[in-house]
Amino acid sequence: MNEPTLPVFNKIRKSLIPAEGLKRYLIYAVGEILLVMIGILLAVEVTNWNDERKLDQQFHNGLFRAYNEILRETQQIHYFVEVNQYALQMCDSLLQADTRMNET
Repeated sequence: MNEPTLPVFNKIRKSLIPAEGLKRYLIYAVGEILLVMIGILLAVEVTNWNDERKLDQQFHNGLFRAYNEILRETQQIHYFVEVNQYALQMCDSLLQADTRMNET
């Protein structure tokens, strides 16, 4: 039963799609597939570029924070050095005053 109807459909399909039409359709289909693939590749490339840009930004932000932290700690160290130098001078002054008092 199914066999007699299949050749009928084959004849109709062949009459509706001439040989050149099928060739054109296949070229169109291949071109469409290529365009979709190119679009996907471009989207992946843009995503990768954006991810790299974000990583670079995070890296630069980290460097900036580290630089500011080092600068702040350097300022604290300079302050502590000045305080200790002042304290050392006071101790020297007291020691000299004590030495003079003991000499008299």
